[in-house]
Amino acid sequence: MSKKKNYELSERQTRNKRKKRELALFLPAIGVILYLTPLMNAVSATDTPPSADITDLFFYIFGSWALLIIGAYFLSRNLADEVNEE
Repeated sequence: MSKKKNYELSERQTRNKRKKRELALFLPAIGVILYLTPLMNAVSATDTPPSADITDLFFYIFGSWALLIIGAYFLSRNLADEVNEE
């Protein structure tokens, strides 16, 4: 019974490590999608006043930029801890 629990625990840890690595690979792609969204909206929207769009666009771009940096920071710390354990 103990071997089975150890096997399940190591399998779960391996799966979690793989998920974190995959998230680290997809984080730049998520950033590209976040930044392309307002650009596509700016091209397609013609009836909104430009001043309102610019302020909203700045908040969106810098807010998503900050979230990406925070996410990358915590993800890199988790991945660094895993590398140090091995």
